[in-house]
Amino acid sequence: PYTSEAKAINGWYVSQTPINANGTYSETAQEVVYVYERSDAAPVTVKYEDKEGNQLAEPTILSGKVGLSYESNAKEISGWRVSKTPKNAKGTFSDAVQEVIYVYSADKENEPGEDSGEDTPESENKTPKEENGNSSGNNSKQTNTQTKSKNKLPATGEQLTGQRIMGFLGVITVLISFVVILRRKRKTEN
Repeated sequence: PYTSEAKAINGWYVSQTPINANGTYSETAQEVVYVYERSDAAPVTVKYEDKEGNQLAEPTILSGKVGLSYESNAKEISGWRVSKTPKNAKGTFSDAVQEVIYVYSADKENEPGEDSGEDTPESENKTPKEENGNSSGNNSKQTNTQTKSKNKLPATGEQLTGQRIMGFLGVITVLISFVVILRRKRKTEN
């Protein structure tokens, strides 16, 4: 009789033990096959902190199998920008617990006492004075409207109407061309 046993392989576990793991030798060749699967890896915790180590957003937990790769991403946090991307933002799952820490710093726009140079609602309500000291309400509305339109990005789907019109005109052009070709063909046949 013979007895076999599975080998211990780091990061893998035996998912199926063969029926013939123990048996009797015979004149024909026998194969004993153990089936392995990757082990579950320890979690990778992705943290989002400021320079002092204060938590800015809930951590993200990545899970996977030992030996497979992972990729973490920074979160968009209002008023903050990523100042330091960690070296282990991409890596490989392992048996050991891992931490990935994205460090953020406050946006310059949001820091008190600093002028970002952009119009704020407060400055839009002010009426500019002319050189003679009189205020001109009409000119201020035009100025603010122009400033707003320069800084405004198109909204999602805003150009969809223009695309529909162009598509419709293209279809009409194709149909008119088709009718003209058919008429010429009929005239040449007669």
